[in-house]
Amino acid sequence: MWDKIKQIVSPIAPVLGGMIGGPVGAAAGTILKQTLLGSDKASDDELLHALQGMTPEQQTALKQAEYNYKLEMERIGLQYHQVDAADRADARQRNAQISSNEKLPPLVVAFIALTPTFLSYINVIGFFFIALMSLYFMHVGDISTVEVGLLSTLVGYGISEAKQTNTFHFGGSSSLRKKDN
Repeated sequence: MWDKIKQIVSPIAPVLGGMIGGPVGAAAGTILKQTLLGSDKASDDELLHALQGMTPEQQTALKQAEYNYKLEMERIGLQYHQVDAADRADARQRNAQISSNEKLPPLVVAFIALTPTFLSYINVIGFFFIALMSLYFMHVGDISTVEVGLLSTLVGYGISEAKQTNTFHFGGSSSLRKKDN
């Protein structure tokens, strides 16, 4: 039944049609039922019947519902990026605020302010250590398949953490994150 619904909806509202049968198919069904039948409690048979007898006004309403859905998803995406940017800004300002704190002894301020940097160095050095050790053991040949898998996982983890470290200290851009995904 949902295959028929998808065939009818896809030419009119391709985004909603693409949602049907996927992980957000229930959301598409709710949007379709509310738009065409006025209630999300309607049955699937009622929805199919309404789609088969759609008027031009209902097709326009369906396109408008799809447009509203896309706008809402863009708004949610924008909010996510704003929260993400604020989080990065807060993390970077943390060191500046601690460094300007006159109530703490200078040694404590230095320790707190330098801790992220120190951990970053440990992270990157540890990554290179693991990568070099894995190359050494693979070259020597004293390594089993299970150990190769473990070392490969650790190298992948190290790469991921090194990227996070660089993003914290030097900033990141959403275009780079989109490219990585």
